[in-house]
Amino acid sequence: MIQNPLCVLPAEPTGGCCNAAIPPPSAPVIPSNPPGLSIITYRIGTFSSFRRAMLDEVADPHLLDLLGGAVNPFASWHEGMDGDYQTMFIELWAYLADILTFYQERIANEAYLPTATQRDSLLRLAQLIDYRPNPGAGASASLAFTVEKGRLITIPQSFRVGSKAQPGKPAAIFETAAINARGEHSAIPIASVAPTNQFGPLSDPTATTRTIVLKGTNNRLTVGDYVLLVENEQVSGATRHQIESLSPDKTTNTTTITWNEAAGTSYAENAKLYAFRITAGAFGNNAPNWNSLPPALKDGGPFANEKWDDPTSPWYYLPTPGDLNTVLFLDAVYSTIKGTQNNPGWAVLINDKDSSSIFQVVDARLSSKAAYAISARVTQLTLEPELDPNTFPLRSTVILAGSESLTLQNDLPVPDPLIGNQLVLAGLYPNLQTGQEVIVQGNLYDPTTNPPSQVLAAETGMLAEPPALDAANNITTVTLKKPLTNMYTHASTVLMANVVDATQGETVRDEVLGSGDSTAFQSFPLKQKPLTYLPSTDPEGLAAVGSTLTVMVNQVRWNEQATLLESSPTAQDFTTAEDDSGQTTITFGDGINGARPPTGKNNIHARYRKGLGTSGNLAAGGIQQLIDSLPGLQRVTNPEASLGGTDRESISQIRVNAPASLRTFGRAVSVADYAGLALSYPGVAKASASWILRDALTLQALPQPYVQLTIATANQTSLAAQIPFARQLRSFLDKRRDPNVPLRLLDFTPVYIDVAARVDVKDNYPRQATLAAALAALNPGLNPDGTAGYFAFERLEFGQGIHLSTVYAVLQNVPGVSDVLITTLRRLDQDRDPSTVRDDIFIRPTELAVIKNDPTDRSNQFGKVVVSLGKGGFADS
Repeated sequence: MIQNPLCVLPAEPTGGCCNAAIPPPSAPVIPSNPPGLSIITYRIGTFSSFRRAMLDEVADPHLLDLLGGAVNPFASWHEGMDGDYQTMFIELWAYLADILTFYQERIANEAYLPTATQRDSLLRLAQLIDYRPNPGAGASASLAFTVEKGRLITIPQSFRVGSKAQPGKPAAIFETAAINARGEHSAIPIASVAPTNQFGPLSDPTATTRTIVLKGTNNRLTVGDYVLLVENEQVSGATRHQIESLSPDKTTNTTTITWNEAAGTSYAENAKLYAFRITAGAFGNNAPNWNSLPPALKDGGPFANEKWDDPTSPWYYLPTPGDLNTVLFLDAVYSTIKGTQNNPGWAVLINDKDSSSIFQVVDARLSSKAAYAISARVTQLTLEPELDPNTFPLRSTVILAGSESLTLQNDLPVPDPLIGNQLVLAGLYPNLQTGQEVIVQGNLYDPTTNPPSQVLAAETGMLAEPPALDAANNITTVTLKKPLTNMYTHASTVLMANVVDATQGETVRDEVLGSGDSTAFQSFPLKQKPLTYLPSTDPEGLAAVGSTLTVMVNQVRWNEQATLLESSPTAQDFTTAEDDSGQTTITFGDGINGARPPTGKNNIHARYRKGLGTSGNLAAGGIQQLIDSLPGLQRVTNPEASLGGTDRESISQIRVNAPASLRTFGRAVSVADYAGLALSYPGVAKASASWILRDALTLQALPQPYVQLTIATANQTSLAAQIPFARQLRSFLDKRRDPNVPLRLLDFTPVYIDVAARVDVKDNYPRQATLAAALAALNPGLNPDGTAGYFAFERLEFGQGIHLSTVYAVLQNVPGVSDVLITTLRRLDQDRDPSTVRDDIFIRPTELAVIKNDPTDRSNQFGKVVVSLGKGGFADS
């Protein structure tokens, strides 16, 4: 029985190493393309294979059998003969076939969305599914103008300002809305000194020390003195306090005192503070000891029942028995004590147990008093309310009187930080208006820095109410609709009220496109480029951006349409198309789909704006140029960064967004649709969506699940920092989805990565050039040639982990690199040791690996890529 072998081995090759090379296969070679390729093969041969095929055919003895047995003229020919014109002739045809199949393969690649490399090819393919790539959008900015003092200037619509050109970044031109700008509104200082309620609740509810600032430095107070705080001039609202500390300041002519009180204590704002200029005793406090009196005076004598040194006797306490409970005699004459029924003074009695009572002095007069075996001329006080009997001992009670009102210094430096939605301005500004846009700019407050922080920041706000003027204190209080996002220092902060919105693009006011001649599909290119598109203000939300183009034929405005397929023969419509260079061309109809423009000389005009894209995304202070001028207008700036500028859809974006448009058809139904719609909005670079069904902490099922849409903008600025953009994006999505499904927009969470590596260079490669190539391979930004490094924002996606093996592979693939050693690969929020080398860095679905590579980040909070040279290579610098 013969068993089948497990395998059949190929025959051993014949010949040796010196045999001729095996010739390449002859044409045609049948192409084979598995799915998912970015480039397809379509050539059936190259020069070599076509040459081989034709040479083989010529050598076939049956080449001319079809001619009825004619003699084959090539019968005696073979390759390599002298004067081999036949081979030369075949090679010429092989060259021709090679060229034809090369272009045939390129044409085949341009016929498919994933493999096309030419923008025009992608645009034509997108047109087949009625998809129009996003043309980009101009940036938006809030500008603040500085006007000469005392001037009122009307800044007109489309007033031009701009930035300075930077290396690799052209100047951007912006145009403003109209505004009336006033000199006093240019930069209104925030009051650093303002009326303060020194008796209000303390900022720290647990604090027990109250600080009071008095006018003057000669208040005749010392530590340990008592002061009286009186609310509404009522005894029930009076409290005594003992001074714990006292600090005069001659520079400000003030005295600061402190006292202790219960936490959470506050008083009426109109309370008054009194000092006591007299500390006295009661009449009789210096009387002789009752027990030392002669028996004739105490044993059956006149003082027998007046045991003023016996705590069980009423004579031991005030008032003196027989006197009214409202009358108190002092131990001497004190002429400075004043008090009447209409203008009472104040007095405080303090016993030996530090218990006290507060009284109003409604009468003070000179009087004679005899008791306790003594007599003297003294001051008599009439008090309200009555003295409590058996409370204040005769000898130990301290009487504070001679009250004098203390003047408070309520205009105090406002403590930092500046927070909340109320701003106190230094000066009177009656022309501020409700709904007016303003910008708050100042140094950020940082309690950990000394001297204060010099980090400048700004934010836009809107006035919610008319200004509250306080002429007596020369201040104005304004209220913002929303509290400040940042915390600022008062001394550095200003309110800019000459604020106006501006958008990128320069107006071409009246451009003559040409003359109509009534021909079909007449077209005219715009002379300037690129045409400006701005975020759409269409209330229906039908488009993410709107064109600034207006076309007029015989001074009549015609309408732009996406296509003319639904335009009637008389419809005054036109379409636009943009070529690879950004040139926009206007095309009219043929009289069947859209009207033809009538004949006329130079009767077709256009008005539009030119300029858009990321060149308009400028840092704060980037707009400084007054292109137009007005008398009295001095400066312009953008205290906040300008945002929203996006370039037209790139080739890679068209590949993603065009198929997504077929999935969504402009509507969000599935979760993936939300991300697809968001990506179609200008300014959104990355988006991912997911259903949130459980609470992230408790893992309990939510009563109302929601869709969470994670966004990364093209300018990598958070949604919270560009509220108008976030609002427009939200409106765009809301008009295209089920409103009954809760939707939350979320900024992605950056995960900062730190990378360091050392590369060895092959001996025949230059050291510095190889190092530059290695840095470019890992670059977290764009390289000068426009390519993106491995850690670039453009290449990484949400949830994409970072693997040590991948970083090795990227560096090892750099030409000239012989060996690589990665010395750091860490996640900064988890790994403190700079020598940490992780195998993998896990990134969650709403996170994105980020490396700032900022040279000013000295503490390395946001990650860096460092590549150093090892051995090898030759010097090239």
